Amino acid sequence: MTKFVIAFLLGSDFMPSCRNCHSRLTRFDKDICPVCGCKEPFLGMSTETNEITQEISSINDNNIQYEAKKRNFAVFLSVIGGFFGLPFYYLGFFMSGIIYLLISIICAGAIFLIMYFGGHLDLLISLCVPIGLLFLSNIVLAFVIGLNKNLKDRHREFLK
Repeated sequence: MTKFVIAFLLGSDFMPSCRNCHSRLTRFDKDICPVCGCKEPFLGMSTETNEITQEISSINDNNIQYEAKKRNFAVFLSVIGGFFGLPFYYLGFFMSGIIYLLISIICAGAIFLIMYFGGHLDLLISLCVPIGLLFLSNIVLAFVIGLNKNLKDRHREFLK
């Protein structure tokens, strides 16, 4: 059925037609037309059809092979730059990276404000604690990336 739809859409050059009723036929209908019952519907015509499963050439000549992302590099980016959402950017999830960055800034800022103004602690301690907590959360993220064997990138390829 699909071949007939494709043949209809591609036009008369794709498949031969019956000499009597002009309905498009396949090369297997060379003895009798299934539509009008005409014997030898291809009499005097070519019965060759174009191959519909042939490989279609690409529009441009830049055939770039996609290679899956590396899990170890994603773990490394998570440890070093997880605060900025670098593993998400590397895997192609740009919006998730931006959201992770914003959540990190908001959480670090809230912890700093609570500790500095609410706890009346020193400025250095109030800055170091949120940064340390974010670093620990990045370590946890690195473990999740490293241990999750079903993790995929934006192109739905498993990480190497």
